[in-house]
Amino acid sequence: MMGYAAPMRRWLGVSLCLPVVTTYQMQASAILRFIKEKEKGSLEGKKIVFLYHDSAYGKEPIVALQEEAKLNKFELTLIPVAHPATSRARSG
Repeated sequence: MMGYAAPMRRWLGVSLCLPVVTTYQMQASAILRFIKEKEKGSLEGKKIVFLYHDSAYGKEPIVALQEEAKLNKFELTLIPVAHPATSRARSG
């Protein structure tokens, strides 16, 4: 928190320090915004793959990505990756 304190105080003009917090959905949208900028402002017709950990937190951004896919007209492919302990068959 110390690294954020001084700049936030100068910017806000108060002695209040607020951390910047993002959700997995916000991070996914930010990544798509970055890709969109690199693709000259359009994702239409593109194919984007989301490779995610097959758990609750891994699935969290999926709804946001699906909505972004509708809005920006790109094809979204979802690929879950199981935890290593559950993806291998146990031997003897």
